Amino acid sequence: MILRPVLANTLVWSAPVDPSARFESGQIAGLIQINGEVFVTVSDGAGIPPIGVIDDNKCTAFTGTVTDEVVFVPATVTTVNGILVSTLPVMGGLNETNIIDSSFTSNLNINLNPKKGTFIVPAGTPVNYEDGTNIGFQLTASYRYSIVDFPGDDSTDGSGQISVHFNRGIFVTNIFDTLATYGPGQPLFVDSQGQLTSQETQSPVVAIALQPSSALSNELMFMWL
Repeated sequence: MILRPVLANTLVWSAPVDPSARFESGQIAGLIQINGEVFVTVSDGAGIPPIGVIDDNKCTAFTGTVTDEVVFVPATVTTVNGILVSTLPVMGGLNETNIIDSSFTSNLNINLNPKKGTFIVPAGTPVNYEDGTNIGFQLTASYRYSIVDFPGDDSTDGSGQISVHFNRGIFVTNIFDTLATYGPGQPLFVDSQGQLTSQETQSPVVAIALQPSSALSNELMFMWL
């Protein structure tokens, strides 16, 4: 949903948009041919090669990104083979609901209810947090979620045109692969959802990570190449 130029050529390419495409600003554009005409759609990093960064929205709902959210849940424990484990299943809650299940990653093996934004740590799981007063589980999670009370938008409506940044520039976005980790100078690729990722895909290197997302900022700064 967020694409903020930091240091970039303000000129964008405006071209016909694929009528069936759904996207948010910050996703990566590609070209397809429909009935002999060329349209801009979302790149999949493979069969639809990346050409630039989308600066329009065409979606029914916007999404947000959470990076390294930390949740502590207490647990009753027992010792099994010298290891402290929970005696009962433990439930916790995340800050957001309507989580996109495929985007969720955490440091614990949990059962996630993406709709409600709750999770259960199964009984028998070794505890990973103890400070002398509290004992239980400290979950660190990253994910994307649908903003259900904020309807989507179609900024291409009427014109049928989409704006694409194709020149080199520095941008900030909250649209990226939350399953990947990022560090300064890391090469970025395009995943099958048209998002930037540090995990190597069939796409060429399209950008360089400059400032990774964190618990304080759920945005990724990158240089488009």
